[in-house]
Amino acid sequence: MTFTVSFSDEVMTDQAKGSISLGDNLETFYSDLRSYSCEEYKAQWKAAISTSMRERRTTTLFKSVDLDGSGVGRLWLYSIVPSEIAGDTPKKQTQLEDFPACISDGVYLTERFMNVTVRHKSFNKRIYLQYEDGTFGEELALYFLDLAAPERFFGYLDDNVCHISHWYSPNSDLQNFLSHTA
Repeated sequence: MTFTVSFSDEVMTDQAKGSISLGDNLETFYSDLRSYSCEEYKAQWKAAISTSMRERRTTTLFKSVDLDGSGVGRLWLYSIVPSEIAGDTPKKQTQLEDFPACISDGVYLTERFMNVTVRHKSFNKRIYLQYEDGTFGEELALYFLDLAAPERFFGYLDDNVCHISHWYSPNSDLQNFLSHTA
């Protein structure tokens, strides 16, 4: 198995094409470059992986920070959950793919998005999901995202990966990635 996350040479004005290799799976994505540059995304990835490996706590790789003019939008992410946290009970261990023989030999990655804001004032009003036809749906639950300190976002993350799509990666693959990006 291998783990890599990178941008291709295909960088447009406001987005960059990237990919993440999760074992035998290759996922591609586009990252919005209006709030974060390619270099800032790469620095966030490296810091998150380092924190997860060193402290053995749940972190996340920012895939795309997509904000509107009011500072509200979506954060697309890959959560990194250490295997000993994801499989902290025998029942959870049986529900996880490729659970390691040694409980702390790897991490699980999941993909999701969260509604975020970069402005505290957004919490003073109600914000609703707007559909393409102009109508409104459910009220959004927002999470605060400090672009200058992305590690503060880790506290919002869920560590339960059972019953959702997840990929296992051994610690050695993430350590190998870190050693090649140093």
